[in-house]
This record gives sequence, C-alpha cells and structure tokens, in this order.
Amino acid sequence: MNKQSIPKVFIYSFISLILTIQPLLSTTNFNGATGLIFIPTAEALNYKECNYGLDYSLAKDKDNLNYKYKVNMGIYENIELGFSGGKYPSEGVYVNTKYYLMSTEERFPLKIAIGVENLTAKDHTSVYTVFSKRLNPETSGHFGFNAKFDDEITPGILAGLTFYLTEIVEILADISGEGQTYTANVGARLYYSDYGTFQIALSNIFNLTEPSLILGITQRNFL
Repeated sequence: MNKQSIPKVFIYSFISLILTIQPLLSTTNFNGATGLIFIPTAEALNYKECNYGLDYSLAKDKDNLNYKYKVNMGIYENIELGFSGGKYPSEGVYVNTKYYLMSTEERFPLKIAIGVENLTAKDHTSVYTVFSKRLNPETSGHFGFNAKFDDEITPGILAGLTFYLTEIVEILADISGEGQTYTANVGARLYYSDYGTFQIALSNIFNLTEPSLILGITQRNFL
C-alpha cells in the first residue's frame, strides 16, 4: 500500500483547534450533524451554542480518501442548523438541519429528533427520524429510520450505542446504510477538555479489504 500524506489543511486545522481549547456535550458525525460515527442522534446543540470540526478518512484506495469540515449552530430553541463540505461528494457545501424534543422530564428522558442531512445535495439528501435514550449513567442507545433521495427513495435503519469507559473516554458504535447495504462502525472519543473532543473510528469493520480509519476533532463555543 502506498503511503498517503495527510493534507496540510487537516494538520493546520488540528493544531489550531488544539491551541484554542475551550465542555463539549454534543459532537458531530462524519456527515456533519450531531451524532455518532455516521448516524445522527436525537441530541443537539442548545440555543446559541455552536461547534465546528474536521474529519479525515484514511483508506487503502487513495480515491476513497476523504475529509469533511462542518459547522453547527443552535439557531432557535430545539433547532440545530449546520453546514458541511469536503472532498466527496464534490457538489459544494451541504446544509443539515434538526428539530429535537424530549418526551418527558424524567432523569433519563426519551429524546426525539427529525432532520435532514445534505439538504442542498443533488442526489444525497437524507430525511430521518431518530430516538435517543440514556439507559444508565454510562450507556445510551439510539434507533431510527431514514430515507435517502437518489434516483429513487431508499429507506434505511439507524442504530447506535455509546458507553462511557471513563469520565473522558467514550466508546461508540453504529450501523449506517440504506436498502440492503449497511456498514458497521466502531470508535472512541476522548474529551480532552470541557470544550473539545478527539475522535477515532474504524468504518465498515466487517469488510476487511476496505476498512477506513477516521480521525476527527470537534470544538464547541457559544455565540
């Protein structure tokens, strides 16, 4: 396998984020929305809260190398709006939006969200409904459905699980895809400060010939 160098933009962005360390409660998935590795969750940013991040996907095939930059904001109560872009798809900057609510005021309420990923894409727009529930202080479960709009509408299932190994290390796993094609992904997050998160993940773990390693960093601020 030929060695692939990480683009300078990723290195410079990583250093910049480390130097501006600022408590992070919600982090982004690879597509840009608040979520796990690839799936969105029913967790979202609070009003006037924002985050920004950069992910880089390493793969054996250089054509599958990809990076994603993303920015999300809590623009109103219970509404999150974000923007993302990257190497692929190459249509430009996409819009992500999410409306979320809680079913009760109990200690571990069921959270519900509806949203759209890649809203401005030509053929990659996905509409979803997802439910998130903290099962105990360390473990949360996520489940939902999506519909991807390409040449035809393709339904899919969203599922994920997170577990806090320590106060600053979180283990996460999700299943993403649509139709008859799904991939299983696993990873970990390190909350290196109250406002910053570093994430490492391995996607498509059951296809040993085409796994991808994803490195990402997310930072939170307030408007």
